[in-house]
Amino acid sequence: MQHKDQITTLVERAVKGDRDAMSDLYSQTCQRTYRTILGLVRDEQTAQDLTQETYMAAFSGLKRLEDPARFQPWLISTAVHKSKNHLRSARPVLFSELEDSAAVENLPDVRAEASPELSLDRAETTRIVRELLGELNESQRLAVELFYYDQLSTTEIAQSLEIPQNTVKTQLHYARKKLEAGLRRLQSKGVELGGLTAAGCFGLLRSLPEEPVLPRRQAEAMLSNILEQAPVQLAAKTGKQLLRGSLGKLLLGALGVAAAGGLVLGGLKLFRRNPEIGDVQPTEPSIVQQTETEALPAADYASDYESLWTVLEQDYPYLPYLEAQGTDMESLKSYYQQQAALAKTPEAYLSVLRSLIENRLNLTGSLQVFGPEEFRLNMPYQDPPEDAELTSYQAAWYALLQDPRLSPLYDWGEGGRDNPAAGMDASFSNPPTVRWYEDEKALLLFFPNCIVPNVDRDREVVAKALAEHPEAENLIVDLRGCHGGEADYWAPVLLEPLGGDWSWTTRAYYRDTPTTAPFYADEDSHPVSELENPPDWVAELKLDRWYEIEMASHSPLPETGMKRWVLTNGQTYSGAAWLAGFCRASGWATVVGGPTSTSYGLARAAVGVILPESGLVLQFAEVVESPDGGLYQDTGILPDLPCEPKHALNTCLELIRTGE
Repeated sequence: MQHKDQITTLVERAVKGDRDAMSDLYSQTCQRTYRTILGLVRDEQTAQDLTQETYMAAFSGLKRLEDPARFQPWLISTAVHKSKNHLRSARPVLFSELEDSAAVENLPDVRAEASPELSLDRAETTRIVRELLGELNESQRLAVELFYYDQLSTTEIAQSLEIPQNTVKTQLHYARKKLEAGLRRLQSKGVELGGLTAAGCFGLLRSLPEEPVLPRRQAEAMLSNILEQAPVQLAAKTGKQLLRGSLGKLLLGALGVAAAGGLVLGGLKLFRRNPEIGDVQPTEPSIVQQTETEALPAADYASDYESLWTVLEQDYPYLPYLEAQGTDMESLKSYYQQQAALAKTPEAYLSVLRSLIENRLNLTGSLQVFGPEEFRLNMPYQDPPEDAELTSYQAAWYALLQDPRLSPLYDWGEGGRDNPAAGMDASFSNPPTVRWYEDEKALLLFFPNCIVPNVDRDREVVAKALAEHPEAENLIVDLRGCHGGEADYWAPVLLEPLGGDWSWTTRAYYRDTPTTAPFYADEDSHPVSELENPPDWVAELKLDRWYEIEMASHSPLPETGMKRWVLTNGQTYSGAAWLAGFCRASGWATVVGGPTSTSYGLARAAVGVILPESGLVLQFAEVVESPDGGLYQDTGILPDLPCEPKHALNTCLELIRTGE
């Protein structure tokens, strides 16, 4: 890490439009920034694009950086913010963007039972360490790699990620406990560990084969683009025109140094906890962004903000989880209370709440406040027929939509709620894509979404693909980049055509309050006190009722006998995560790739609340148990065969070719 005085000097020069200072800042930090983003988005081209965007945003916003010595933490914050925005709006992965089947990553069988008498040589030690590290959640692995791989102190990690130092220590503690449990599990299955310990796993981090780094040519091209665009914005603010010249001191040896100690993240989504509130450096120009709205009167946002926290404390099931991770709720509440008091318009107040929820209470989707665009996308755009039989969940949401307190910010665009295009994003209307691999006798289906209105059309696509390839021996279902939808989609579209009886039942838990009760009134729920051995986190999250959720297929067709694979990554959302969980629990298919997203995922119902003064809609979900018995929101659905998600297809094809 560069000396603070040197960084301060470079930032001060860069603010004045010094091109060489920008180049130096970039060369000293680009590898770590790129690795941070790559670890989050897991796609090299996307990571390069976001790295370039990060530096453009950073260089054009340097005047907002109050403490130039904190350039590195501020830059990481910006990189994480842009990565999360990308993941939230990620489009489906196209076949043209998937890897060619020629370059295959060699993936050993990670199931211990397949090799009960393992010899702990160098390759096997590396495999075990990578497997165990892959079981850590995002925040734990991030802390481990920064501490053990990058050799940063807990203080430096806390400053870089803008989280309390105690949170870093907590993550390192839980990571060690989880690794110890993983080692005991492997040992119980007959794996000879040769004295390998959790501390030994951590110690081996720096000696593991290096991960990919940003190639020099791409780094140079990116810097050229950054200096071509960002300085112009700076010049407009400073009144100075920046010179155009050679790239000068471009990286050279700096890339090699950064490569040896660069940051590699294992997670796909980062839990950004509460910062040291007195030292907040938001990535936005300002948390409060005032916008003139003549038609909408100013509300009592201070009172509304208090109502928000009442909901969080009484109804939101994950607040104790966030507190256990080290979030200082009182400081957080106080800081954003001051920000809410500054808001004069609905848009400004919305920006405050979104900063609080998305940047500080972010639990990757289990809590959100709707802006106008999200509202149009998520809400049903037509009222149900008068004679329709609604579930309690549907009735509660339709009642919310009729509430006169609903913010005028929400509308369905031109034509209002009668607009047939309202409430539907184009990416949710695409059918599955089919690809055939002749040599492997493998049929690949890529699903961009899994929403029930598309069932009839998509079932025909699957049926046609199966009919055209009766010789198929393998089916690969690609969920990487699947936007999600409903779990009810999969039985008629995918499971029934392949035959057999399959089912998976899991439990959903919620906190029974006057706010949540209308949404679960139809569920056959039971008191948690009736359970003999509920998971520990049920009591920790103060959950008091549970009900069962089943995903099943009872097909009249005999099983096809095809070998089935499901590919997942951090952009496998919602109903797509349900299919991955079903496969893990029932054995319907082998899940290959990375953990799924931990957004609403396995949740069946989402509770909606109207904040009384602003009319903004707050939404959160219940808690669902993963197939492994853990808190789904903490881990997502873990794969049977973990590997780099972008290599998951080639991994399957290689395993098919070798007959493993």
